[in-house]
Amino acid sequence: MTCAAYMHRFAFTAALLIVPMGACAAQSSPDDPACQPPPPRGATLANHARIAPPTEPGEQMRIRLRFEDVRGKPHSGLIVYAYQTDAQGHYATGNGETGCYRFHGALHAFTRTDTDTVGAVSFETIRPGPYPGRTDPQHVHVVVQFADARGFYLNSLVFSDDPRVTPTYRVSERDAGGSGIATPQRDSAGTWLVTHTFRFARAPR
Repeated sequence: MTCAAYMHRFAFTAALLIVPMGACAAQSSPDDPACQPPPPRGATLANHARIAPPTEPGEQMRIRLRFEDVRGKPHSGLIVYAYQTDAQGHYATGNGETGCYRFHGALHAFTRTDTDTVGAVSFETIRPGPYPGRTDPQHVHVVVQFADARGFYLNSLVFSDDPRVTPTYRVSERDAGGSGIATPQRDSAGTWLVTHTFRFARAPR
């Protein structure tokens, strides 16, 4: 993977940013793709958020993600940040985004799993479009952070009915969480429903 690809792939917060050693120099300026948008200050994060507004063009999608350790115990109080492209495959801006959100675009949201026995969050959004002219599947980036540790990317959430999810892609999933391949289904209203579980150990402090 090129340095430029790493700079986009690991664009997240100072608390959430982990760049593999030797990949490229980490950048912290809001003028760089690898900048660091923090969770909203003073905000009470819920276990449900909207990534795309109701007026965003595209096919409606409802995502439910569960987070467990390798023994099946839910991760509670976990910050979950998700961002994605619009239906045309662009990280579109237009709402006055500044700093890092110029790269992540307007379609992003923070949530937190409850301190209960569920360990799940949900998002309302649209089905993301693939990058124009590239073979990457449609995907939603998922980044998680424990309260007392740095954050990290999980394998991107992708969809089994996307022809870009090839055998080559399947063996390329190398981030945490196990496979990010989910099977979407449509309800009677035509909304895509996606449920998926990521499994990973606690991050080192």
